[in-house]
Amino acid sequence: MKHLYVGCYTAKTGSKGLYQFSFDESSGQLTFKTAYDTCDNPSFLAAEKDMIYAGSEAGQGGGLYAFRRHITTGDLTYINHTAVPGSALCHVQVWPNGKYLSAANYGSGSLAVCEILKDGSLGRVTDLKQHHGVGFDKHGRQEGPHVHATLLDPSGKKLLASDLGLDWLARYDIDACSGTLALDESVHFKTPDGSGPRHFTFSEDGETLYVVTEMGNSLLVYDYADARGVTYPRQQMPLLPDSHEGESNAADLHISPDGQFMYVSNRGHDSLTVLRVHEADGSVEWIECCCTYGAVPRNFCITPDGQYVIIANQKSGNIVVCKRDLQSGTLSEPSSQVSVPQPVFVMLL
Repeated sequence: MKHLYVGCYTAKTGSKGLYQFSFDESSGQLTFKTAYDTCDNPSFLAAEKDMIYAGSEAGQGGGLYAFRRHITTGDLTYINHTAVPGSALCHVQVWPNGKYLSAANYGSGSLAVCEILKDGSLGRVTDLKQHHGVGFDKHGRQEGPHVHATLLDPSGKKLLASDLGLDWLARYDIDACSGTLALDESVHFKTPDGSGPRHFTFSEDGETLYVVTEMGNSLLVYDYADARGVTYPRQQMPLLPDSHEGESNAADLHISPDGQFMYVSNRGHDSLTVLRVHEADGSVEWIECCCTYGAVPRNFCITPDGQYVIIANQKSGNIVVCKRDLQSGTLSEPSSQVSVPQPVFVMLL
């Protein structure tokens, strides 16, 4: 039996914040277990061994929360909280050595590094990098920097940070001993003007970088291993069908465990775009958009066996479990649904 942890927005929603469900892998059924009201707006979670770290997306002073997870029951015990300079903390990434984590501040356009102590609790903030500038849409959402996510590359020696406000991904050299960062000026991953990069991931071999643009509603494919100077994508794949009219904003992306398919959530079109990943060169091919059976699908996850996709529909307030066809990559109608106020993140452990 596995456990699903759901992070929700709490302001004016009646949500407790963090919810726990048991998940039956054979039937795809979710069963409510408990809720925790320790932190406000836990919009992103990261796991390391028996610990879960939650980012609190608040205007100021939201910071990071540490919980210890019982290995059998999955129940969480609050450990401690660390304030992080900046605002609207929206993404958390634990470093491979388990000694530090990085956090993205969307509101203030900065990224922070926080130490993880030997007992799993959160220590001090060891570094803070502030981005500066104005983006293409200077009178709209790109009036300044907005760091949306951080991720270590496959070497474990570089950290990338996507900046929706400035249309680029910064790359930093990391010092794994001190938990500090230094900007790597040898490469600059540029996204199209006004596209707004959000989340990103790497191919299993580390040679290809995939970036979702929230405002551009496209997936960008970069050659990562040979990147030098200002690097532009070699492929730009639209995420919405030509027939779609109206607003939509791309959000999350995940690659299936077998590496053959990629999924991207679309808020507004309320779908997951299914893409085939070509092993030879990492390029992607459009398959279809699958319904998410709810409004504003934000984050989602794929079960380790690849059998199910679990989707958090923020506006409609439901978590949906869909069976996944391993051959075609497409999704079936829900095998299970549960109601949760304003869910924005799901993680299965």
